[in-house]
Amino acid sequence: MNYDRVNDESTILIIDDQPAFSELLKEKLTDMIKPSFHGTQITIIKNIKDYKRYINDSVIAIFLDIEMPVNGFKIAEDISSSNIPILFISNFEALVFDALLYQPFYFIRKKHLNEDLDKIAKWLIHTIDNQSYQLTENNIDTSIRVNDILYIRSNGNYVEIHTLNHMYTERKTLQSFMSDIRFKQFLMPARGYLVNYYNIAQASKEVISMKSGVQIYISKNRLKSFYEAYYHLLGGEFYEF
Repeated sequence: MNYDRVNDESTILIIDDQPAFSELLKEKLTDMIKPSFHGTQITIIKNIKDYKRYINDSVIAIFLDIEMPVNGFKIAEDISSSNIPILFISNFEALVFDALLYQPFYFIRKKHLNEDLDKIAKWLIHTIDNQSYQLTENNIDTSIRVNDILYIRSNGNYVEIHTLNHMYTERKTLQSFMSDIRFKQFLMPARGYLVNYYNIAQASKEVISMKSGVQIYISKNRLKSFYEAYYHLLGGEFYEF
C-alpha cells in the first residue's frame, strides 16, 4: 500500500520513562490497530525532555505517563492548546482524580493494561479511520490523510483529489464526499469544487488561495454560502461585502 507524505502519517505518541513498558504498550497498540492501520505510526519518545519536538497536527493520541522526571501533568498542561487527546498511564490509581483536572480522554492503569486498552480500542480505531481516506488508483490501494487533501475537483464521472505532492483520480461523485463526515471541513466555492478549509492560505472576496499556491475562484451564486461556512469554521460571523 502507498501513502501520501510518508513522513507525515498519523502518529500515536508514547511518553513514558520505562523503556520495557513503552515497548510493551507499542506492541499491544500495534496489534490493536492492525485492521485500520492506514500507515499510522506509533512513536516512543525516548528523550522525554524533547517531547515538544514531536507535537504536531499529525498526532492523533498521546499515551502519557504521569510519574516521570518530567511530570506528566506538566507535559499535559504545556500541550493543552494542541487539543490532542491525552490518555494518562500510571501505576497509581489514586492519581485519576488529579488527572481529571487536565481533561484526559482516558486513564489507563498499568496493572490493568489489557483491560483498559480493550475499553479504548473502538475509539482509537475510529479515530484512525477518520484521519484517512482510502482509494484504489491503477489497481494500487492508497491511503491519504484527509488533512493532506488541498481540494477535490469533479471531472465528468471522476474526481481529482489534489494533495501537495500528487493528484489522485477516482471514479466517484463529489456528492459522496459532501455526505462523508470525514470531509465536514470541505467547502464548495463553485460547482465541481470542494476545498479543504484547513489548507486555505487566504480567501479574498472572489478568490481562494490554497497553501500550494493554486487559486480557485468563488462563483457569484455561492459567494454568500461559501463565506458563511468559512467564517463559521473560522469562529467568526460573516457580514456581506
